[in-house]
Amino acid sequence: MEACLGVVAMLSALMLTGCSEAKDKAAPRAKATPKAPVEETSKSVAALHDAFEALPASPPLLPPLEHQLGTSYTKTKLLGFTKDYRAYAVAIEHDYLFDNGEGEFKLHMHQVFDTWTGEGIAAYEVKVEDKRGERFGDNDYHRSLQRFVTQLESDSDWDSWLAQNPLIKVKAQRKTDAGEFKIAMTRRPPLGSKMATTEVSTGFRVKWSNLPSGEMFEAAKRKPRTPRLLASWIPNGEDAQPSVSFRPEMAWINRNGDPKNNTTQMQVKAYPTPDERRVLWLLQPSRIHGDATTHDPLGRVFMRALGRQIKVVHAGSGVDPARRASAHLEANGLTIAAISKQAKDSEVSGIYYRGDALDIAKNVQELLPGKLPIEELQANGWVDVIIVLGMDVGPEPDKLVRWGADATAALEAAPPVNLTAMVEPATAATNNCPTVRLRATQDDTLLDDVPLQEECEDAPDYSCEESGEGCETTTYEIGKQVTVEGRPYIWIHTIYSMKDNEIGSSALYGYGCGGLTVAWSFTNQDQGDFFEVELREGKRGLTAIMSENAADGTKAETSKERLVWRPAKCIYERK
Repeated sequence: MEACLGVVAMLSALMLTGCSEAKDKAAPRAKATPKAPVEETSKSVAALHDAFEALPASPPLLPPLEHQLGTSYTKTKLLGFTKDYRAYAVAIEHDYLFDNGEGEFKLHMHQVFDTWTGEGIAAYEVKVEDKRGERFGDNDYHRSLQRFVTQLESDSDWDSWLAQNPLIKVKAQRKTDAGEFKIAMTRRPPLGSKMATTEVSTGFRVKWSNLPSGEMFEAAKRKPRTPRLLASWIPNGEDAQPSVSFRPEMAWINRNGDPKNNTTQMQVKAYPTPDERRVLWLLQPSRIHGDATTHDPLGRVFMRALGRQIKVVHAGSGVDPARRASAHLEANGLTIAAISKQAKDSEVSGIYYRGDALDIAKNVQELLPGKLPIEELQANGWVDVIIVLGMDVGPEPDKLVRWGADATAALEAAPPVNLTAMVEPATAATNNCPTVRLRATQDDTLLDDVPLQEECEDAPDYSCEESGEGCETTTYEIGKQVTVEGRPYIWIHTIYSMKDNEIGSSALYGYGCGGLTVAWSFTNQDQGDFFEVELREGKRGLTAIMSENAADGTKAETSKERLVWRPAKCIYERK
């Protein structure tokens, strides 16, 4: 009976036979990863997409402006929120002095921002003066200002928008009936300077005095940075909840060394909304007292939830499902601090939490469709819960197929997969450059065979003598296989050599769920010597140890890079 139970436990995900058929027999070898996905779970991908699409639409807003300048200006004043709090409007007076006296750009306007995304959705001109372009020509920031002003609408259009969207005025206040804000420095200010924070009715005043001279700044071994300040919300009778952390962007170098002019200040204003769900932080620094040679440092605007911070990230889903999910969560009592786009699409949606926010993550899981998986984040950050919406809830879910649990179990129970990389000689077909093939085998069975490079990149089509640059050569460094959670990974480092310059392109390849994948990669450019990479396995994944080859043949460790990735699991395969 005990042998029977052991066989069942080992083969439960692989076999449909009963215990009577398996007893007293050796467990059969599991088959390799199935080549066909499980149709029943494939349908669940489309169902997840349809479930998110069925959520009520969020209130309509204007699309974001094509050219964005962000929320950093020399002077900003909050005008108010729309009635549904989906947008807010500010009055901006941006009088920007370019370095070395190379002109000034005045941009005065009313701008409307999306509360969730922080993007500008409309801008209305009050005054624009470009005194740089007349005499000094363009630089990057000047060009961005010029592009932005092409989108400005007229002041009369602002009056029309305001008539259609009456604003709720919000008062700056440090205390409300529900609680209060506190602020604290996280470390001492640098080079003997002093910093003090004072509570005022609108928030806080930060004063920085005894500023070091420009000579002291330049002589410092490491460029000094301002201490980070942490503002927290403290609800009545509850623990403090971090709200926003920032470094004061103050013009703090005492250019002329005059002890009378070595102080600068910053106003930190808190605007909690009347519905007690959000707070807008407005940071307004001022120039050094007595300095008329520069503009005021750029202020900042931060939007936060009044309490725990929840963020929705669209990573392949598109922004519409993210807005629908956000509206649905807010209709059920939660507050979304921000919506953002992830640069790299994710095939899988999920919920991530930090610290003691597991209960919030579980609440989100219950409210959203699909019972999204929950995972704890180890890295620090200002967000308590992050909801990542991937390609499985996106506009084309049919391009993904979900592998079933039996595929995962089969891969875990099967014999180990071995990865080998083989460098093949140069041929005319590869433009006289060597190539490398990566093969995955299981016992004597070939699972996958992929050429990683079919021909040389940027290979010259003329002789070395004519180019005068020297010939390009391509060489490969192949690391040892490392196995993590039953999945094999191998490191391949490619070096392109052109005269005195070498460019290293490195990638970590893995095998899982029917194919080879790139788990992590980076490119390093270095003159002469190149970096060798060794993989070391740890409790929390892999660490890449990069060592530089010295002229005498010895190796010196130069840096460590933790590979933050999760080993491949049988979740999705793209069609």
